[in-house]
Amino acid sequence: TQALGFDRAALMDLPATTIRTSTIWTDGVHEFTGVALSDLVELLEVDGGTLLATAINDYTVEIPVSDAVEGGPIIAYQMDGAEM
Repeated sequence: TQALGFDRAALMDLPATTIRTSTIWTDGVHEFTGVALSDLVELLEVDGGTLLATAINDYTVEIPVSDAVEGGPIIAYQMDGAEM
């Protein structure tokens, strides 16, 4: 197991992806901007297993690497143009 960290600046240096979607945590449709998980997986040369993502508020989630597909999840750092 290897731990790697990306701060906001490091994420913002990578190509950005923007999606419009609704979530269970927000009302209505919002625009989220961040780094595609597929881009991070490619950059890190990860080829299988599970990622453990930890947010700034210590929320953690396990993400199967197989979920890192084109058009899949992003690591968002903006919602509706405002920093998160």
